[in-house]
Amino acid sequence: MAAGRTVPEKVTDLKANNNGVKSLQVSWVPPAGDWDQYHIVLYNQSIVLLNSSVEEHFREFIIQDVGLIPGRQYDVAVVVESGGLKNTAYCKGRTAPQSVQQLRVKHINESSFVITWVTPLAEWDSYVVSLADRDFILINKVLAKEAKEFTFSDLVPGRKYTAKVTSISGELNNWAATDGRTVPFQVTNLNLVNQGKSTSLYAEWTTGRGDVDSFQVLLIHENIVIKNESVSSDTNKYQFHSLKPGGLYSVVVTTLSGGIASRQSLAEGRTAHWGN
Repeated sequence: MAAGRTVPEKVTDLKANNNGVKSLQVSWVPPAGDWDQYHIVLYNQSIVLLNSSVEEHFREFIIQDVGLIPGRQYDVAVVVESGGLKNTAYCKGRTAPQSVQQLRVKHINESSFVITWVTPLAEWDSYVVSLADRDFILINKVLAKEAKEFTFSDLVPGRKYTAKVTSISGELNNWAATDGRTVPFQVTNLNLVNQGKSTSLYAEWTTGRGDVDSFQVLLIHENIVIKNESVSSDTNKYQFHSLKPGGLYSVVVTTLSGGIASRQSLAEGRTAHWGN
């Protein structure tokens, strides 16, 4: 009596989902009928990177440790084998792109800063850069894949922002973020006057726009700092006491925000002489 074997059916619902930047998770629904085993084949274009046999009771397979490139699209085949007969189903899968490396904030001033990054050893289609002020997104811009820096401008002096760079590959993405703060605004209209007093001086200034944590106020006499005071952000004046009559003094006021100092403002004043 002659014996024969029918061709096995293909697996269905075959998927190759990203399992990180260097791994794919292959899953499927088994075919109806009988079969002996599966073969999982991974292609990079026409080059076979992997050909593994899998027992018939498996429903998924993790592809890893074969040098997958983050963000690259691959072809996956699942071969159903029964005797010497085979049937193959195909799908595509993409590893997740890698986030940019060494994301840094540079060239900071009162109204702008630059972010720079190093491109990863991966494949990607484009970037999206965004800037957030607390939970509010100010900027969301698509950049070409060749970009390695971006300048954020028209910012508030002294304010902390969160910059984010998202790598896009197909429908997948990965991101890196860093905080940056603009330089606080320098005070203006700084004056140091004696108000007719021989042992004290009165400093007053105009606070610049933007965010301020505090002011550093220095008093200098004969090239020596004799006072170093911290003044809260809600005041714009300070009085120095116990000074020498007729002495020439300099005051230096610096705006501080988040540990970043503004440019310094300087003014000179002289105490009144005795008898004035």
